[in-house]
Amino acid sequence: MFCILIDSAPHYCGGYYGPDGIYYAQCNKYLPLANIWITETSLPASRGSAGFASHEARGMVFAGGNSVGGRLDSAYSTADSIFYSAMGELPLEIASGCAAISPDGGHVFFAGGTQNAELFVHLDQINAWASLGNMPGGERYSLGCGSVVNSEGQIEVIMAGGRNSNEPDVTGTEVDIYNFDTGEWRSLRECIKHF
Repeated sequence: MFCILIDSAPHYCGGYYGPDGIYYAQCNKYLPLANIWITETSLPASRGSAGFASHEARGMVFAGGNSVGGRLDSAYSTADSIFYSAMGELPLEIASGCAAISPDGGHVFFAGGTQNAELFVHLDQINAWASLGNMPGGERYSLGCGSVVNSEGQIEVIMAGGRNSNEPDVTGTEVDIYNFDTGEWRSLRECIKHF
């Protein structure tokens, strides 16, 4: 399941219910004046553990995840949570990665995930994903991502924390930063807390 704002309204979409082994496709919207949730639409496919992000200029994007058949490589965007556009398949079937959108809304990134150390950028003009290289902190899933503009006016993608598939009970403290304008990686000191 992922929670996101679309047109200033909270939404939660997809998800997995373990005891029954059910993956969900519903996308639910909160109506604050009525204090209720309504099912607004369905995702193109049932999924849990997708990487997701939103931006007021781009709407919502989500990629990868798990479903009944295993990991997914599909990615979609939507401006209104009703109509979805395919964003081309990720190069790998990936679950539990993270997505970020640059502050100007011009670039969508996807990083990490189960058994994946790569950072990808979506190339809108050809509707495909390209690798930007491996995170210096290595493969990890359930990590956090974000994108900022640094003091030089350059777009950076920040990937923090997560878990390694080889040590799933250990949470990471790695923080990797990719400068999209220079193509350079750097790592910050480890986070104070594991997350």
